Amino acid sequence: MTQRPTLLRLVHDKDAKGELKELAGHFEPVQTSFLAAGQRTLVVATTDSLDEVGFIQLFSELKPSIVVDVRTSPRFDFGTLNRRRVFAFFEGLDVRYVDHGADAIDENFVGLLFGTDQSSRHSVESLNSVAAWGVVVLVDSTPNYQNVGLELARVFRNVTSKEWDIVIQGPQESSESATDRKSIFISHATPEDNDFALWLQAQLTRNSFQVWTDITHLKAGELFWETIEETIRRKAVRVIVVNSKSSQNKPGVQDEIGLAISVERTERMPGFVVPIRLDDLPFSQFRANIARKNTIDFSASWSLGLRQLLDTLWRDRIPTMSNGGASALAEWWEKRKPNTIAVSSKPETLVSNQFEIESLPNQICILKGRPSFDEGKEHVVSDVKQLPIVPHVGDWLSFYSAYELRQLGVNGLSKVKSISTDEFRKGNVSYSETLKSDVRDRILVRLLNRHWEFYLLSRGLAQFDVARGAPTMYIPKGLLEKNQTELVDVDGIRRKRLLVGKSEKRKVYWHLGALGRFAISEIPVLKLRLRVIFTDEATLEPVAPERMRDLRRRFCKNWWNNRWRTLQLGFAHWLSSGTKSLAIYSGESGVLQLSAVARSFLAPLSIDEQVAGVNESIVDDFDFGDQLEGEGDLGEDDLSDDEHLQDTEAN
Repeated sequence: MTQRPTLLRLVHDKDAKGELKELAGHFEPVQTSFLAAGQRTLVVATTDSLDEVGFIQLFSELKPSIVVDVRTSPRFDFGTLNRRRVFAFFEGLDVRYVDHGADAIDENFVGLLFGTDQSSRHSVESLNSVAAWGVVVLVDSTPNYQNVGLELARVFRNVTSKEWDIVIQGPQESSESATDRKSIFISHATPEDNDFALWLQAQLTRNSFQVWTDITHLKAGELFWETIEETIRRKAVRVIVVNSKSSQNKPGVQDEIGLAISVERTERMPGFVVPIRLDDLPFSQFRANIARKNTIDFSASWSLGLRQLLDTLWRDRIPTMSNGGASALAEWWEKRKPNTIAVSSKPETLVSNQFEIESLPNQICILKGRPSFDEGKEHVVSDVKQLPIVPHVGDWLSFYSAYELRQLGVNGLSKVKSISTDEFRKGNVSYSETLKSDVRDRILVRLLNRHWEFYLLSRGLAQFDVARGAPTMYIPKGLLEKNQTELVDVDGIRRKRLLVGKSEKRKVYWHLGALGRFAISEIPVLKLRLRVIFTDEATLEPVAPERMRDLRRRFCKNWWNNRWRTLQLGFAHWLSSGTKSLAIYSGESGVLQLSAVARSFLAPLSIDEQVAGVNESIVDDFDFGDQLEGEGDLGEDDLSDDEHLQDTEAN
C-alpha cells in the first residue's frame, strides 16, 4: 500500500425528502482541472499532500481570494519555495493570507476570514456581494482531515445560506491494483494513424513515460483482444484515444474506448480516458461516450498538442520511469528499429546547419530620427520592420550608415556617432555599459538577424509571416533560372537541385524557405533552418495555414536527411555564387561575412540505410529531381508522370 495525494469532492447526502443531511456526505475523486476560478469553492489541503508544483498549480488554477492556515506549525518549504517566496506569490495573485492557528472552526470563522472587527453579518454580506469566492484552508494531516471538510461545509452553508463546492486534498490509500498501473495506452486506427502513434510513443518515452501501443507490443500469434483488455483493465494508468476520421470507423478502437470508459467509472478514476483530435474531424462527430470530455487538439500542431498532453500528465502526476528520458528512448528504438539499418565502423562526415561568421563589422552606427521611404521609388523592403535597424534607448542601431540607407531610398535618419562593435560587446561604451553581457549579446544577435533578413530580401526572396515567431524567407518562382541551382555534394560530385517545384496533383508550387538565426558563443555562427512554403498555382500566394501544415506533413514526409542536406548545399551555393564565403554586408562599418560551407563533423561510425518498401501512395511526393551532371534524366519509375515531366523540363 502506498500513499498518494488525491483530490476528493464532497457530495452531500440527502434524506428521504431530498433535504441535505447535516455533517453527512461522501467524497468522490475529482481532477485538478475542475477547480475553475469563478466558482464558490473551498479547498481543504493537508501539508503532506502538497509539493512545489502542486502548491503553485492549486493557487494558480483556483485563484482563491483567501488562504486560511489552521496548522499548528505553518511552513512553506515545498521544493525551492520558502515563506518569503510564497508570500510574494500570494501578493502577486492578490491572495489574502490569514494565520488562524489551531482555533476552533465555528460560525465566527467566516468573519475572521476578512480579518476585521466587523460583525459576522457584515462579513457575510461582504462574502455574498461578490459573484464567487475561492478559499483555501491549509490543515495538518490527520486521520480525520476529511471531517474538517464536512465541518467547513456546514459552517459555510449555514453562515452564507449558499452552497459551496468542498474539495479536500490529502493522503488516500491506493489499492494494490492501482500501483500496478504505469502504462499509457494509445488507442488509434491501424494502419492509418500508425505514424502518429509511433511519433507520440517516442515523444512520451523521451519524457520518461511508459507507453503501450499494439504496434510495438503485440507479437505474431499473440491473442489480440485478450492482451489489449488485460492492459486496459490492469496496467494502464491513462488511455489516450486518437480521434480521427479513420478511427471513427474502426470497431477495434470503439471497443477500446468502451472498455476504457467502463474501467474509468467502475474504478472511479476520473481522467483515465484522454481524448485527442488528430485531424479536422468535427467535435460533433465524436462518440457520445467521450464527446463531453476535454479534448486535446493536435490538428493544428503536433508540438502544441504534445505540450498540452504533457502538462496534463504531469499535472495528474502520472508515474514515470526512473531510467527514462534519452536512455529509455534509445532502448525503445533498439527494440523496434528495422533490420535494414546497420551500424558500420566506416567513418562518416556529418554536415551541420551552422555557418561560421568569418568577420563582423568593426563599427555599429548610432542613428536617430524616423525612417521613411522615398515615394515613387522601388525599394528592397516595404516596411520599416524589414530594415536592418534595431531600436535601442530612443535611437537606432545598424551597420548601415545614414548615407548608405539614403542610397537605398530610406530617409529621415541621421548619424549620431559610431561605436566599436567589440567595445559594445564588452560593455565599454555608454550604450552598453549598464547592460549585462547576455543582454548585450542578444542585442547584437537581433541586429545580425535583421541584416540577414534584409540581405535575403535584397536577393529577391519573398517573406512568409507567421502569427508568432520570425518570418521565413523563401525563393519565389522564377528567381532562379529554371528554378534550380548547382551544388557539390559531400562526395565531391556535382549535382543539380530544384529549389522551386510544382505539384500538378495538388495544384501548388513548393518553395525552399530558410529561417536563419545567429548565435554568439565561442564559435559565432548562423544557424540555418530549412522550411517548405507552398503557394497557390494560380495566384502564387501562400496557401492557408491549415493547408500549409497538411501539405508539409504529406508532401515532405519522405524527404530524408540527404535530401535536406543537398537542398542546404544548393541554397548556400546559389547565395555565394559558388564561392566559399558569403558577404551579408559590406560598407562603411566593415564587412559581415559568413562561410558558405556549413560546419561538418567526422563521426567514427556510420549508418547504412536501405530504404525499402516505400509506400506507393506517396511516391508523387518525390516531385523534384536529382540529376548527376552528364547522366541524363531520372527514370520513369522515380517520379509520377506529371512531376516527371516537370522535372525533366527543369533539368
